[in-house]
Order: sequence, then structure tokens, then C-alpha cells
Amino acid sequence: MPQNNHYRILSFDGGGLRGLISLGLLKRLSSQDGCKDWFMNADMYAGTSTGGLIALSLASGKNIDEIISFYKELGPSLFNKSTFYYISSVFKFFHAGYRNVVLDHQLKSMFGEMRLNELKKNVVVASFDLSSKVGKRNSWAPKIFHNFNGGDQDKDLVRKVGLYTSAAPTYLPSVEGYVDGGVCANNPSMCALAEVLDSRNTPRRNLSDVTPVSVGTGENPVSVRRKRVKWGIIGWNKKLLTMIMDGPVGIAHFQCKNILSEDKYRRMQVEMSEDIGMDDASKIPEMISLPYRMAEDKIAEWAGWIRKNW
Repeated sequence: MPQNNHYRILSFDGGGLRGLISLGLLKRLSSQDGCKDWFMNADMYAGTSTGGLIALSLASGKNIDEIISFYKELGPSLFNKSTFYYISSVFKFFHAGYRNVVLDHQLKSMFGEMRLNELKKNVVVASFDLSSKVGKRNSWAPKIFHNFNGGDQDKDLVRKVGLYTSAAPTYLPSVEGYVDGGVCANNPSMCALAEVLDSRNTPRRNLSDVTPVSVGTGENPVSVRRKRVKWGIIGWNKKLLTMIMDGPVGIAHFQCKNILSEDKYRRMQVEMSEDIGMDDASKIPEMISLPYRMAEDKIAEWAGWIRKNW
């Protein structure tokens, strides 16, 4: 059994509408004996992009069915491929594929004027500042929003942070100088760990106290089988952005796995038999059902780990 002083982190990857896969996995695990609403026991939620939206929602006290309904309503409206705006940007040469007006409206409805420091739980949300102040000059840099007590606590509007973290380049326009945190930390587990251990925050935590669980948005079956490629921009096309997003996910998992013991860290990921686009609203039912098609022994293994260590 975990000790009384242990600090539980639940971290969510980026992945657009595939955040529904993460939510479906939480629900399925919650149906296992001894795991009911286990995810509500987290002391801190971390997220990037769609994972940031999930983290902010859970930290504000929203239940999982509310969040799933949010995605089901948002998806077809936000990622509408029949509009002139999308059709005119199919090749992403001139402007982003979608507008975030719909997302802005939905986040206002969900969070109103709530600020990060008013959330019920600690949060860490990754974004990327296109014109950050570094010394005497501006230079783009990662921005990690958090509400820990300390000198650099962020008190931004929750809905604004939700827009910042999910403004994926080529998909959505930047918002007030911020773009999707997936360009730097699509798996924010290490960001969460670093923030918890930051000596400026109170109360201070020791590494031995921390138990992170990292939740993916589905593992894409993507590969390049050729041993040598000489592609340019057109050849790499969508593969480049996918690789840039997927690479940091694996790196963060590698780092957490090697820093923490098996009873202090767990990565939970759903394997997909085919690629599902992060903007494919037609696959929403499949995204929700994917975790329920996972092998029972894998779910039982994760549930056992939760009961023992969470």
C-alpha cells in the first residue's frame, strides 16, 4: 500500500480528439474492483493540448461524463471539414485548417471566469510562447502554466490556458502568442515531475513521495521502413509533425521509467490497429470504444497496480 505522504500525479498526452481514448481508458479502469473513480484521487493533473483540457476539467471538479460530452459536442463543430475555411487550407500552405472560435465558446461555457489559482487541484499545463522574454531579448520558449504556491504561480483564466495549450500549428491559429505545448512536451510527465520537485513551490515534495501515472491518446502504427530517405518538405509532409509530436512522448516515458521504480510510475497506452487523425470527428465512437476492446489481462494488470500503488 502507498504511504500517507505520497503525491499522485495523473498526466495526459496531447492528441486532439483522441483525448476521448484517454477518457475511455479512465472509465474502463474505474469499473474494475477497487478502482472506482481512482482518477479523482490525484493530487495533481498535468496535460498538454487535449490532455491540458482534460487536466483542467478534472482539476475544476468536472466528472468524466461531462468531459466526454464536451468532446462529443465540440468535435464535429471544431473540426468541420466541409467548411470553405478548411477546404481552402487543405494543403496548409496559407493558413491553419480550422478556427478556434468554437473551442473558445465551449471553454467559456465550461470554465467561465475561473482562474488557475481557483482550481480544486494542482495543475501543470504545457504550452509554447512564441515571443518569450529571455534576458534582454525575445525568443520563443516552452511555457509551463501551473498553480502551485510559490513565486511564479500562474493566475491566468482557465479557459485561456485551455486555448493556449491546444493551438496546434497548422490545425489551429496561435492564441495571444501561444501555440500547442505538443511542440515541446506532448507527454508532460517530466514537466509535472519537475514542477512538483521545484524548491520554489510549497509544500516541498521528495522524489520518493511522488507517484505519476501517464495516460496516452492511443499509439499510432506509424513507421518509415526505408533505411535511407532524402525527402524534402513535401516528402515529409504530415509525417514530420507527427514525428515531432510522438518523439517527446517516448522520451518523457523513458526518463520517468528510469528515474522512478515500477511501483512509483506507470504508463498506460491504448494500441490502435490503424491511424486515427487527431481531427477525425467521424471516429469519435471508435475512440470511445477502443479502451473497451483492450485485452482483459492488460486492464487487470493496470487495475492491480492502481489498487496496490495509487
